Amino acid sequence: MRFVLDGKTYEVDGISRLSLMDVLRFNRESERGDWGVTWADIEDMLNELRGLTDEDRKRHPAAVWLLALSVWRSFRDSGEALTFEAALDRLPALNSERLKWLPDPEDHKPANPRKARPPRRGSGGA
Repeated sequence: MRFVLDGKTYEVDGISRLSLMDVLRFNRESERGDWGVTWADIEDMLNELRGLTDEDRKRHPAAVWLLALSVWRSFRDSGEALTFEAALDRLPALNSERLKWLPDPEDHKPANPRKARPPRRGSGGA
């Protein structure tokens, strides 16, 4: 998944790229911000989301936390040393002219070699 924010493209690899330091930073910020969510809660959310359909996963209350962590990591991967809170302050909550989500690139699908192609015009059907 990728997004463009204020003209810059970011790759979103998910929370699997979070380091132990990121987890500790998240816990510290969460405690200071009194968000009521710890890394243990995030792990519980991940377990809840496993096995759900894509549609159910998108609508699950935990999805926004996982998206937030993924976006934070995307900013950090691009060299922006932002706190979790500062990263989220940059991202609009609703559709905005500043933010565009990009579709995932699709693999090239070659033409089916077993499927007969119609004869070309002027070939005479030889």
